[in-house]
Amino acid sequence: HLPRLYLNWHSVKSFHADDAALDLVAYLLTGARNSRLTDQLVYQQELATSVQAFNGGKKLDGDFTVMATARPGKTLTEVMTSLDAQLS
Repeated sequence: HLPRLYLNWHSVKSFHADDAALDLVAYLLTGARNSRLTDQLVYQQELATSVQAFNGGKKLDGDFTVMATARPGKTLTEVMTSLDAQLS
């Protein structure tokens, strides 16, 4: 069992004008091996085993989520510090 960090932000409902843009942001952050968060946290700094981002638009509202699973021996504080730096 490894610790996992969840970050959630309130976002827009499905089919809102910004819904597709948030899907694109999620892909740019974690959708490929060389995406910003995946490259830094998983491959460069080796803080996490995986990082995922997704936009969950629903009928009335939505949420944007970033999840990171820490590597054995790494703390969620280290993962959070790196995530903050990358998202800034």
